[in-house]
Amino acid sequence: MDYFFELLKSKVDTGDFDFHPGYDLFILCKANEKSLKTIKRMLEMFGDFFGLRPNLARSTCYFVKTDQ
Repeated sequence: MDYFFELLKSKVDTGDFDFHPGYDLFILCKANEKSLKTIKRMLEMFGDFFGLRPNLARSTCYFVKTDQ
């Protein structure tokens, strides 16, 4: 997971994205399309590097205070 968080932090450094890391089981971010696309891309990069993918049967997304 350290590699995944480094990927996310690299996007923060560019000013294109912000996130709030939690435990390894939680990824918290702003509820906007740009943030969600960034997380999706970072999960894809992580999967390509390590060959691991999220277990969709055991994963949940919650959206709060979104106007989209």
